[in-house]
Amino acid sequence: MQHALAAVALTAALSGQAAFGRACDRNSVFLPVLDVSAPSPGRDVIATLRSAAPSLPLALLVGASNQRWGSVALPFALDGLGLPACELAVAIDVALGYGAAGSLTLPTAGLAGPTTVFLQGLIADPAGLAGTTRGIRLDLPGSSAPFTVAMLPDTQFYCEQPALHFHFVGQTQWIAQQRASVAFAVQVGDIVQNGATRPAEWTRAVQAMNVLDGVLPYTAALGNHDFDIVNDKATATSYTANFGAARYAGRPWSVAVSSDQRNSAQVFSGGDGEYLHLCLEWRPSDAALAFAQGVLARFPNLPTIVTTHEHLGVGDPAPWRAGGATPDGTGDNAADDVQHKLVEPFPQVFLILCGHVSGTGRRTDVTVLGQTVHAMLADYQSSANGGNGFMRTLQFEPQLGRIAVRTRSSTYVVGSGPDYATLPEHNFDLAYDGGGHRSRLQMRCLRWREGQDFGHGAYTGCVDTQIGDGSAGNTRPDRPRGNDDLLLCDGDQDHNQALLRFADLVGTGAHQIPPGTRVQRAILTLTTEGPNADSADGGKLYRMRTAWSEASTWNSLGAGVQVGLECLPTADVDSAGRVGAKSTRSFDVTASVQAWVDGAPNFGWVAIANGNDAWGVRSSEAAGLVERPLLSVW
Repeated sequence: MQHALAAVALTAALSGQAAFGRACDRNSVFLPVLDVSAPSPGRDVIATLRSAAPSLPLALLVGASNQRWGSVALPFALDGLGLPACELAVAIDVALGYGAAGSLTLPTAGLAGPTTVFLQGLIADPAGLAGTTRGIRLDLPGSSAPFTVAMLPDTQFYCEQPALHFHFVGQTQWIAQQRASVAFAVQVGDIVQNGATRPAEWTRAVQAMNVLDGVLPYTAALGNHDFDIVNDKATATSYTANFGAARYAGRPWSVAVSSDQRNSAQVFSGGDGEYLHLCLEWRPSDAALAFAQGVLARFPNLPTIVTTHEHLGVGDPAPWRAGGATPDGTGDNAADDVQHKLVEPFPQVFLILCGHVSGTGRRTDVTVLGQTVHAMLADYQSSANGGNGFMRTLQFEPQLGRIAVRTRSSTYVVGSGPDYATLPEHNFDLAYDGGGHRSRLQMRCLRWREGQDFGHGAYTGCVDTQIGDGSAGNTRPDRPRGNDDLLLCDGDQDHNQALLRFADLVGTGAHQIPPGTRVQRAILTLTTEGPNADSADGGKLYRMRTAWSEASTWNSLGAGVQVGLECLPTADVDSAGRVGAKSTRSFDVTASVQAWVDGAPNFGWVAIANGNDAWGVRSSEAAGLVERPLLSVW
């Protein structure tokens, strides 16, 4: 697999390069040479590793030092590795491997300040032909310009009351005037107040938002007041007519609109590269999250902002909103669901914007993958005059590694209400290392979920079932349960066990992990939903040693799975303390996936309960696509 450039982001604005060290070839015949393309603003760097023996395996090493590798001084003699007179001259932060073609593109991205990186090529062969290239130093000055994202809080009262409409127009006019620095604008939902019952409100909304037409990329989210009937998600014809697919048709920055036109995606350019934005409906449905995941899979290397109308409550740290959860059937999702079904398995997302709740709030979370995610609520509708035109600006400052959040209004009149531009809790900074984030996103990621297409066609290789001894009469020990939509493990009742496997993970296909790959991280995302699925005890996942199928039963497996016999004695995952309530969670399963890549047979996992309280997760047959088991591998 291609790996990230660690914490180093290459930029197109290369100021120089120089060679150091020496090249060597064990047999003085196939001397390897590393070439790096000349610095050219706006273009990726092309590294080419070549020798007179093009069939030999090649590897390009990228590091942040040519002085030391940990406690070892460089260059480091490789005599002990069978490469006499050859030297390792680069601290190997990342090894970017490729085959005999010998050419590799190093993605460029913004850089927070000057940085130098070092490259060296290695050619090796089991027959003994081997060598190393000279090192190449690249001096990266870092030239990322600040840019701004404009965030418009709920505008419903500006559209409902003609006397307040000038605040909305004032907001978009100010954004248009700042077009040189504002890269993107988003309205967070509740565009209007009364759904479809008062067309004049939509006319006013369109008038204000049209100010941005042809000026810069923008969008507006679907809030609960924007459905035809307020708080009823059945129809949203007024929203889709005014802010659906037709509005964004032909815009180069509009990259996707969902089939129901309630959700959309945009790509915009900041000072340090492109960003993806996902605009999701109020309390996103499972279909909305599937749409969002599909877009994220299309743009795996772009840092991503998500806007959805309802996500946070008021406070610092603010609580996630619970409204919208449908834990016993496919439907809508609350903030916890959005966080764990969408944000956590997709590390592109680093920022979530929302409105809905009068007031302000923010929180910062770190996902299982180590990605920091900021979430921010701003809604001034309950302030004087429907909000007095106050809005948020998010100035991205790549060289300082931060986002400066400020609150402002061009229509506020002193004394007409609080001046939020002067209050510290409305003006603050968020830490964001954009260069490091972009670097991590260069890692190739493969995903598998039954029925979902992550760029290689819909996957159909997930196999799962549950078995039980029938002691409580809920199952039969000789009846297959491979079509169940719930995988249940239980310590009493029928002593249920659940079996799960993702087939065809390893191979040479575009959707497979090449044999011998070093897996950086593998996470398994499971949704605990359905009747009696939540468990205070949880369960453990053990890697299976023996084959099984969806036709397997308690009896066919010899009185179920015995820990240490049919499965390994040590668990990959223990969900105790993580699944006490119905929710979605991701678990680290790197060890198992690495074992399969290294040649161990892939028989999947068995889930065995920790106690007498049942734990159940959605199976590959679940109606909700985004609730089926998901395996992500980097």
